[in-house]
Amino acid sequence: MAARHIVFQRFGTSVEQGHVLGTLRLSQPTMAFLRYGFDLFNSHNLQSLYKKAKTDMSKTAREIVYRYVHTLWDERKPELIYELCADPIIRHYSGKRVEMTHEEQVARVEGLADKRFKFEDVVWHDDGTFVTHIWNAVGDGGKQVWSGTEVFKVVDGRITEVWNAPYGEAHWQ
Repeated sequence: MAARHIVFQRFGTSVEQGHVLGTLRLSQPTMAFLRYGFDLFNSHNLQSLYKKAKTDMSKTAREIVYRYVHTLWDERKPELIYELCADPIIRHYSGKRVEMTHEEQVARVEGLADKRFKFEDVVWHDDGTFVTHIWNAVGDGGKQVWSGTEVFKVVDGRITEVWNAPYGEAHWQ
């Protein structure tokens, strides 16, 4: 208990279990400290702990992937990567496997800023951990169309892996 007070007195307050530190709600600060093993006196590590704590464990795997597709991509909100995706995430492509940090994932979304498209759902299927999304996408005012199939793995409220089939240049029929 004393360690918990020492950690948070550094930030100008003595925090008891269940109190709020900024927008971070820690119900068991000592457990968070032990689980993540961070030196909480380092502000970068406190930000990392905040990102981990923001994971919404009440959402289903499908809800998390739906938000990834339709809010992060359709509305171009790359800041949601910190909430929805693991760090690193593993992306599987035919013939290769790529690990991407949060920063690399944000750069990937921002790198496509000039390509505006909207996903249209064709099929959703999930078993609670794996979510399959078959989609069509329309971009450039309807002049460009794509289709794809992706399988997402969600663990502890975060997308940890994605399998991508090569994208098609026409819609699923």
